[in-house]
Amino acid sequence: MPRMAPPLRGRRGGLRPGDEVLLRTDVPVRAGVYRCRVLDVGSAQIRLSMPMLDGRVVLVPIGAAAELETADGARLRSRVVDRVTGPGRSLVLEQPVPLAGGGSGRACPLVVISSGKGGVGKSCLAVNLAILHARAGSHVLLMDLDFGAGNVDLLLGMGSAPDLSRVVRGERALREVVVEPIPSLRVLLAGSGTREVVEMTGLQYEWLASELQELGREADLMIGDVSSGVSQRVTSTLAAASHPVVVTTPEPHAITDAYALLKVFRERHGTRPFHLVVNMARNRREGERVAAKMQFAAERFLGLELQLAGVLPWDPAMAEAVRRQQPLAAWRPHAPVVHALDQVARTLLGGRAETAPSPRWSERIAAFMTRRPQRSL
Repeated sequence: MPRMAPPLRGRRGGLRPGDEVLLRTDVPVRAGVYRCRVLDVGSAQIRLSMPMLDGRVVLVPIGAAAELETADGARLRSRVVDRVTGPGRSLVLEQPVPLAGGGSGRACPLVVISSGKGGVGKSCLAVNLAILHARAGSHVLLMDLDFGAGNVDLLLGMGSAPDLSRVVRGERALREVVVEPIPSLRVLLAGSGTREVVEMTGLQYEWLASELQELGREADLMIGDVSSGVSQRVTSTLAAASHPVVVTTPEPHAITDAYALLKVFRERHGTRPFHLVVNMARNRREGERVAAKMQFAAERFLGLELQLAGVLPWDPAMAEAVRRQQPLAAWRPHAPVVHALDQVARTLLGGRAETAPSPRWSERIAAFMTRRPQRSL
């Protein structure tokens, strides 16, 4: 259980040396709420007295996400960047900023692309849509949200680029690992096989979501590529999106798994409009037939509206682009499937059922991600 601290002493109007704050961290073993004193406030960092528990120093690890509460009740987010030992021992944090909530600025559309199973072209869709929008003049932030198993880096030919694991370990700030492979396209990579990212704590997710919202204020469009399947994180991220998308192929098992994803979403989060993309279809008629079946089942049995965003034909050039680690929209921009992708890109943001994205989606996504799953599936 988190330890409760007595009332704080401090002045209103920002942190100053001598103020007391509550430091909250949910790092395993170190989880709790601790009273600390502000020792120094700089332009980029602040120093706090070491948190104590039963007379002993609590060694919060470098890279840990932290939340501060001031004497006037303000909540700030930060991250531990260093620990000072010796007589002047202290904890060094990034300059805290307010938790995202009622911030000003325009809302940025958040397209989240999902699938019931792997191998249906979900990540290829996310990458190529991002490139098409960027080349059309939009500032795009592409986020690999398949934590620990992402492959956006491979599809973009960026295997050696820094990823989120370096942020979680405290080696880099988030902005330092966001790369720009082409003008107007910024990419956040999740990394593959990185334990630190897979095992992020609830507070780290809250910090990440808030940081992403800050980056989103600089973009015209955000695209998230989540993992396949029906995990709580997948459905929760879809619930936070302004434009949730599910991808399937005409294969029966892919259709069944896509419907299962919609069903689990309905059980956990209720109904809302979804977009559907049918990939690898032999022709448009086959894709539309698959879509009609899924739309009928989703509306009749789930009460969920499923809008067809487009049908993507099977094109061997897409498989070759994956082998080359080059996005098809960049390698062969005149391929037939790229024309279909362009239609999907236009439909997604022009669909009639979209609602205006909430400027507080980072709070929603963090709350969903940190919630214990309601049931195991």
